[in-house]
Amino acid sequence: MITRFVSGITDGNHLERIKIISDDEMGKLSHSLNVMLDRLQDETIKSSTDHLTHLYNRRVFEKNLEQLNERQLFSLLVLDLDLFKHVNDRFGHLCGDDVLRHLAEIMQKSCRKGDIVARLGGEEFAILLPAPASEAAILAERIRDAMEKAAILPDGSSVTCSIGVTQYIPGEKGKEFLGRADQALYRAKENGRNRVHVV
Repeated sequence: MITRFVSGITDGNHLERIKIISDDEMGKLSHSLNVMLDRLQDETIKSSTDHLTHLYNRRVFEKNLEQLNERQLFSLLVLDLDLFKHVNDRFGHLCGDDVLRHLAEIMQKSCRKGDIVARLGGEEFAILLPAPASEAAILAERIRDAMEKAAILPDGSSVTCSIGVTQYIPGEKGKEFLGRADQALYRAKENGRNRVHVV
């Protein structure tokens, strides 16, 4: 039983646990293995997620970006909160953290299970999804609209976001894909903020 269990761990099944049915040496060994797996799972989660928003971190995002299947359609959204420094300056960093968490929550609720939703750093986020740019643009507009309508600041005002959207070109490097999405984001900012720009 333990041999089969350990073999499953080697194959990547870290969710299963051994059912402990006795208090002898085998039972104690089973308990120790379960505790080790719980700790391994905790460390894996900590190393792959952003501590503030609980989204994937940049490392996980970039790893997924470099492993794209060229035969599948992918799009990328890069999001940035507009004038976020003013939020921190006026209301403080704790309020700023609440805004970041709120955007993360909107993104998670708007996305499907297989989408990679990540915080790249600061007030910049990204979503990698298996869909054409036209579908990704609809998702981006839904997120932008939800942020604009949310009165999340202490004075009842909202914080808007700008979003760049682009579609993967088979054969390109992940950095090129991300660079094009960044350019789309820059255009959204340049054209007045609180908008979605598709390249």
